[in-house]
Amino acid sequence: MKNLCKVINPKTSIPILGDILFDVNETLKTAKLTASDAEVTISSDVVLDECEGGGRFCINAQILAAMLSEVKDQPLVITATLESDMKFTMTYSDGSAFCPMLPADDYPMPTQHEYNENIEGLKGEWVRNALKRSLWATNNDDLRPVMNGVNFALVDGCLDIVATDGHVMMKSQKSIADKVATNRCGSFIMPKKVAKILSDIAEESDYVDIAWNDREAHIELFDYNIDFRLIEGKYPNYNSIIPQEYAHQVSCYRIPLLSAMKAVTPFAPDSSQLVTMTISSDNTLEVRGENFDFDAGAMKAIDVKGYYGEEISIGVKGSILIGILSKISTSEVLLKFNDPSRAIVIEPIDDDDKKKENDEHITGLFMPMLLSE
Repeated sequence: MKNLCKVINPKTSIPILGDILFDVNETLKTAKLTASDAEVTISSDVVLDECEGGGRFCINAQILAAMLSEVKDQPLVITATLESDMKFTMTYSDGSAFCPMLPADDYPMPTQHEYNENIEGLKGEWVRNALKRSLWATNNDDLRPVMNGVNFALVDGCLDIVATDGHVMMKSQKSIADKVATNRCGSFIMPKKVAKILSDIAEESDYVDIAWNDREAHIELFDYNIDFRLIEGKYPNYNSIIPQEYAHQVSCYRIPLLSAMKAVTPFAPDSSQLVTMTISSDNTLEVRGENFDFDAGAMKAIDVKGYYGEEISIGVKGSILIGILSKISTSEVLLKFNDPSRAIVIEPIDDDDKKKENDEHITGLFMPMLLSE
């Protein structure tokens, strides 16, 4: 129920879209619950222990949520009177509640479309984790709507799930050569609202099927069906901003670096959150945040591995690096860069067995900030 309510727009100008549609099938002993905001429609089937009669009706979502909010896990008896007073009654072990119903004739349902692209059998756990990583990097600029969504792209037998706001990018790539031909290509941009819902409902045991055309897409997983309108436009060529060669590759433990960034970022200027990372030839990474206007600062140092050049300082936005490190789960990460003015890439370091099992590659990228002379 709570996942259905995530679709509903509380400020909708179409009153019926503030309701949940019930479609009760007596033969199948199921009730299909549907919610929509006219661009995204989500439905879920509920198996009924007993069912007498069938029909379609609408219940206000806020009222229904209130009726269910204090009901613990227990059997419910629902009575819907369709012919006379249009009354919905819910009875449980220690009480009951009732509310009016509306006829379902005016409830808008998604049109059935033909889809020319599809991917079947994606692991729900991977889709969920990839979306949670990517959602953090989406934009909120109404002038660039394509940057507000999450891009799905088939590339050389792999599926990329990626988001960028122009300053930071998170990309999750997984081989699906067992599901699609390696020469297949295609892409679509999923709205942020759909991506959030899918990341909430996809479970480890689920398999996710996706079908799409130029304008709409359809998702099926164990308990849910989602129909939605795609974001129109061409997504930026995100692969072109990933360097192909690197002058430096430095590894370190993720948690110490994340802790250091969290410790010094509050001392950086509020407007820029500029934090300086200085890597020395003795394989020490010093993280420093300073606000000269308030005569405040903090510094922490951690050990790194693999740096052989001269001392180098790089300016980073503290919140961005904290965000990337928080979206990675491995104990070690690899920092790859060329110079303080070009894109910096962060990748998790997996052990060989885990990498082989997941067959996944995660890339975090962010643009550095200029340091004053």
